[in-house]
Amino acid sequence: FFGLNSFSVGTGSMVRVSNHISVHRTTDEVLSRFNSSERKCIDDSDNYSIYMVEHNYTLSLCLLDAAITKTMAKECPEVNATQILSELFGSDLYCSFTKVNARIGHEKVATTTDGKEVECQVACQRQENEIDISTQGFPGAAFVHTREFWLVVYKLFWSCKNEHTKYGFERPGLDRQYPTLCAFYDEYFYGNEDVKKTIEKFDESDGSKDFLDWQNKELRFSQFEAKLGMAEEKQEEFQKTIMLYCKDNLAKVVVFIQKPFVVSYLHDQVMSYLQLVANMGGLMGLCMGFSVVSLAEIVYHVALNPLLEFFSKNGREKKKIGPTKKTGITSHW
Repeated sequence: FFGLNSFSVGTGSMVRVSNHISVHRTTDEVLSRFNSSERKCIDDSDNYSIYMVEHNYTLSLCLLDAAITKTMAKECPEVNATQILSELFGSDLYCSFTKVNARIGHEKVATTTDGKEVECQVACQRQENEIDISTQGFPGAAFVHTREFWLVVYKLFWSCKNEHTKYGFERPGLDRQYPTLCAFYDEYFYGNEDVKKTIEKFDESDGSKDFLDWQNKELRFSQFEAKLGMAEEKQEEFQKTIMLYCKDNLAKVVVFIQKPFVVSYLHDQVMSYLQLVANMGGLMGLCMGFSVVSLAEIVYHVALNPLLEFFSKNGREKKKIGPTKKTGITSHW
């Protein structure tokens, strides 16, 4: 209902859904080095306490929470935004359901339980399903030769009964919409005591499976005239009536994975600090002839050499101003 990848299915149609799966993973270095805004994704380790996210974070749950908190506060201020839909009724339910559903995907900032606002991002560890959808009419002419057609025949055997069955009391509605449908069952199924008892007996076990096994052996269309007394013209009318019911009440969804493999993406940092230093050293060495020896020479000439000159100069000055020595020369008069 609130999924980002969704499609609509109507009766009388067959929908083919092709799924392309991709798996996205983010390294621990990225999760620890960058925040959610910088890496453009949210991880469970971020510890964002969002009302709708109970276990694993997903973008759809975050957008749903954003739609609820923002829209409910504006459009339905009298309704408690943290109250679940099943507990709402009347105007509160109508307001919350219609307004929130219309705003999903438009509000992109969720509010955490401690009052912080968080921009909804994709999950750092996630599976993405890219779907391609095609539709066509259903059922086709060949549907009468399938097992599904006979499952409908079996289901209508119970629905056309003029009593409450496991499918409810459906006979009045069927008579209004398909006036000739249940008349076939009255005349050819309920009127044949052997066939009626045989079909009713299947309901005591695995009804549909046992019915299909029995039908494949005992109740094909080629046997209808002998088994039920239904002439060929009536068989065609019966098929058309069942097909009309199927077009109004059945839909078929075929979901498959188009390719037998999954594309996996690993999101990592472009460059670590160590790689940055190594790249800078490599570029400086390539462009300037710079190396570790050059660095030592620079340190020597810039720092150590002036210090050595300073200390040596101080030593020479002390020698000049120091006490004079006696030469031992005497004079005689």
